[in-house]
Amino acid sequence: MPTGSDNWLYETFPLDTSAETFDAFSPLVHLWRAKAINGPLPSWKSFQMRDFTGWLGFVNMLEVTEWQPMTIRHRLWGTFYSTVFGVDLTWRDLRPGMYGFDEADFDFLRGLMDAPGIGRWQGPIDLNGGGVLDLHLLSLPLSAEGGRVSQVVTVGRVPGRHPHSVSRPLGSGR
Repeated sequence: MPTGSDNWLYETFPLDTSAETFDAFSPLVHLWRAKAINGPLPSWKSFQMRDFTGWLGFVNMLEVTEWQPMTIRHRLWGTFYSTVFGVDLTWRDLRPGMYGFDEADFDFLRGLMDAPGIGRWQGPIDLNGGGVLDLHLLSLPLSAEGGRVSQVVTVGRVPGRHPHSVSRPLGSGR
């Protein structure tokens, strides 16, 4: 399991890995697979927001806007992330080094897109003196009309904590 410079762990699994491997995320893997009608990967258009009931504040959908250098745009940035990071990144472009996203994060996402797989990553989020959250993320690649993967939907959770218990924005940490 690769580790990033900021103590994040990254794992990539084959697309056909059992949904139960992903524990609390297994219903999302089942949903993602059910939406794949014209190939192994669904497109973002296949989903409706009500599909994510119970996860809405924890959903992030990004797309690649530029491959060299890799630039991603968060088309959807859940309210949980806005609270923790102290910024709403919806419709903002990101490159490594911005808002705590480093090259290891981008390498991981690039890998999920180049050789599509299910991504699981987790690591610490520093709450600027208010403790540290252990954030768990599941990333699922999306493809429009069976083409190249250029979008990823990511859903997060904080094991053992109620999502609204986080109220301090992040500073320079993760």
